Amino acid sequence: MTLQRSVVLLFFYLLSVGAAAQNWEWAKSLGAPNSDTKISALGKYQGNQVLVAGSFAAAALNLGSQNLSGAGQDDAFLAVCNDDGDYSWATRIGGSGRDFATCVAQAPDGSIYAGGNFSSLSLDIGSQLLLNLGESDGFIVKFNTDKTVAWARSVGAGQNDAITGLAVDPEGNLYACGHIGESLLLLKI
Repeated sequence: MTLQRSVVLLFFYLLSVGAAAQNWEWAKSLGAPNSDTKISALGKYQGNQVLVAGSFAAAALNLGSQNLSGAGQDDAFLAVCNDDGDYSWATRIGGSGRDFATCVAQAPDGSIYAGGNFSSLSLDIGSQLLLNLGESDGFIVKFNTDKTVAWARSVGAGQNDAITGLAVDPEGNLYACGHIGESLLLLKI
């Protein structure tokens, strides 16, 4: 046996041992019968919790004890999942059209940012109402540490626009990326 072949066999053996050693702590399903539910983004949240962002196309979305009512064709959602897989908080972001949450981030102070895009004529985010300027617009929303909406902004110029990524630096500065039509977008907020 050649050295190269021995190394390859050792690699596959170690790969199979490592893969077999991984056990799931839990797995949870979410959604509703006959619905189209997607998780688009995950992010670390306080302690061992996880931010979950996605969309659902149903009259309601059941996330354990958190139940959200649908508002349109597709609605965005944002949720917090604890290390046992249970949802401790969830909110719907939506209007009458197709609305998607595609990214999440946590700030150092514990506040939450979410971003995505919406084709609804208007997007209801808590006490905030964003108006669509075109085919679809991007959005960014900030939730305070008590999960109330601090602010929400739309990003668009009459084309197919979206926010596709968010990041927060250690000083709390928010960065967003996405596109306005076919032009790339990078923002510091």
